[in-house]
Amino acid sequence: MPRGSTIQFRQADTDRYGRMVAELYAGGQNMNLKMVREGYAVVYTQFLRSCP
Repeated sequence: MPRGSTIQFRQADTDRYGRMVAELYAGGQNMNLKMVREGYAVVYTQFLRSCP
């Protein structure tokens, strides 16, 4: 995404350290899913119940 692009997020949960777990969207695309598909992120199954 180009610098200055608008992003949106939906908070899904909070982890054991108090950090927000969220779904991130840019240009209408789910960036979480994109990062997992491209090998830049992994799925933490304990948070899947909070995501549609």
